[in-house]
Amino acid sequence: MTNRELQCTVAINKIFCYNPRLSNALFDEFGSFEPLFNMTYSQLKERFGKHYHFFDLLCDKNTIDWAEDEIRWASSERIKIISRSSPEYPTRVVECADPPALLYVKGDIDLNRKRIISIVGTRMPTRYGIESCRHIVGELKENGSDPAVVSGLAYGIDVSAHKAALDNGLDTIAVLPGGLDNIYPAAHNEISDRIARHGALVTEFPRYTDTRKINFVQRNRIIAALSDVTVVVESKERGGALITAELAHSYSREVFALPGKISDICSQGCNNLIAKNIANIFTSVNNMTEYLGWESKPKPKITQGKLFCQGNTDKEKIVVALNNESELTKNDLFRLCNLGLPLLSSLLLEMELEGTIISLPGDRYCILRH
Repeated sequence: MTNRELQCTVAINKIFCYNPRLSNALFDEFGSFEPLFNMTYSQLKERFGKHYHFFDLLCDKNTIDWAEDEIRWASSERIKIISRSSPEYPTRVVECADPPALLYVKGDIDLNRKRIISIVGTRMPTRYGIESCRHIVGELKENGSDPAVVSGLAYGIDVSAHKAALDNGLDTIAVLPGGLDNIYPAAHNEISDRIARHGALVTEFPRYTDTRKINFVQRNRIIAALSDVTVVVESKERGGALITAELAHSYSREVFALPGKISDICSQGCNNLIAKNIANIFTSVNNMTEYLGWESKPKPKITQGKLFCQGNTDKEKIVVALNNESELTKNDLFRLCNLGLPLLSSLLLEMELEGTIISLPGDRYCILRH
């Protein structure tokens, strides 16, 4: 692709960011986007039969100037811009009805790798949901499937899936609802840096994109399209995870949902997906991978959870406190362990990264049972 063609693609992506079906129709008709920028206003009007608002943008020199600046910025940040015509563009996404004109990718990962799984769920999961998420990812590593794990970097199940992938040495891909200049949510900046080193951050949105509700739906379609299979761990009766599952189903992808009690609010969405035959019932990782035809070779488990954090009495205080209760808030731990709040916060973060504890919504913590 020439620099001019890339400029035109970047410009088109901005113009039709919220209407990818139209940009795809134009691409299919013209073979590339460059011919559109070579046409005069009168030629565009003659070609399309009447006036459309995007004529003004196509004929405005500032549009290409903006695109050129966007390309320079991406290069300076080591962000790849992968156009639909590039061999690096994920073929799974091209197969769907509404692929974006391009993808911004920060990281080094093959988006066309053999196995990719998306794991999504509620932003307010239960302990059961978080532990199930970590178990699923751990089992995918142990049975030798080794897929890349895709999610949306949101609070709850999404970020738990990313963390579990990183902890188990699996590549992970975070699909964002905004530009790479403004990670959302900002609280996940640190883990987004880790993801970029061990996978990739992916988005279709250019710089300075406002975070709108529609962005999350568009983000979800890429999560669904990138993957061979989508697993919904927990979801209420309504939520973004259900949208992702329904999109995956519409793309003829496999969908699995973790069942729960009919009285559990966070399992209502999963149970409904199963009842409507949108999702297969998730019973185990081995059953799922066998269903998918993923040949696997079990790997010996080489790590074992520790009951105590030897050599650090402050961490041992936290472990003892959590072992006596199913879960505790940070304020509870502050009161029980007699540790300063800054030290406690630092230790909790270290222990979560070490895989000793897990954080739950509402500033709560519990022991990670291995």
